[in-house]
Amino acid sequence: MDECPVHMKSKTTQAIQNCGTEGDFILAGYTGRAQVCDKGVNKPFKQAVRSTALQWMMESQENTKPSRVDIVHWIQTAWQQITQQTIQKHLEWDWVAWLMLGDGSWWEGVLGDSTH
Repeated sequence: MDECPVHMKSKTTQAIQNCGTEGDFILAGYTGRAQVCDKGVNKPFKQAVRSTALQWMMESQENTKPSRVDIVHWIQTAWQQITQQTIQKHLEWDWVAWLMLGDGSWWEGVLGDSTH
């Protein structure tokens, strides 16, 4: 977990332990490095959903609630804006190897040829 204050409260950590789950904290400033999809995929996806929803709100009559179909459309439109290259860029072997093992040398034995 990141070091968000609510995550660090004893009530939260105790609830996690009571579920039989072992938790650990990511140092402040490292969330983007350890959770690459949050930064590289989820952030632009959420921005695209907000943008599509805002567009809908501006085009809709005041006090109109979106239907489930509208919301599905927002999600579909936003996801279509996330390219395969965007996802691949944030899930490269080099990044995962660095994250898990430091210099990634262990992967050379697994992959045969180094991806560095």
